[in-house]
Amino acid sequence: MVPSVDEKREFWTQAYLAAISGMAGNVNDPEAAKRAVTIADEALKTFIKKMLSF
Repeated sequence: MVPSVDEKREFWTQAYLAAISGMAGNVNDPEAAKRAVTIADEALKTFIKKMLSF
């Protein structure tokens, strides 16, 4: 099963919002914010890879 563009967009949005939420708790730590965004991006890549394997 190949994820649709809408599915990818929805997942990316949720992952990014989770990262932003994490940043809200770390406003004084820009490195934590960067790590949160990196984690969101990696989560999207993993999701796409898993979806493509179905």
